[in-house]
Amino acid sequence: MKKLFVLIILISIFFGFSCRRTSSVSEGELKRIDVQDLKGIPAEFGSLIAVTTTEEIAPGWAQLWFQDDEKTIRLAFIKYTENRIAEEVLIIPRY
Repeated sequence: MKKLFVLIILISIFFGFSCRRTSSVSEGELKRIDVQDLKGIPAEFGSLIAVTTTEEIAPGWAQLWFQDDEKTIRLAFIKYTENRIAEEVLIIPRY
């Protein structure tokens, strides 16, 4: 019984060390731009495709996801508790 237990441990260690990552995730650079006119969201951002919130990370903020005709995604932020738009927009290119 002890030999079986030791064998199982050795096999587990062998498989643990023989594993290797099959692919790596490369990080892309995302661009941020400043919105000059904060009276509204520019129409060239495209259609609104989603609205999300993360209350545990950013209470009172919502994320508005837009997609234009070239499939570029723009992420705008609004502070709905203060009725204001954040100055910075995140650009997520598509290809």
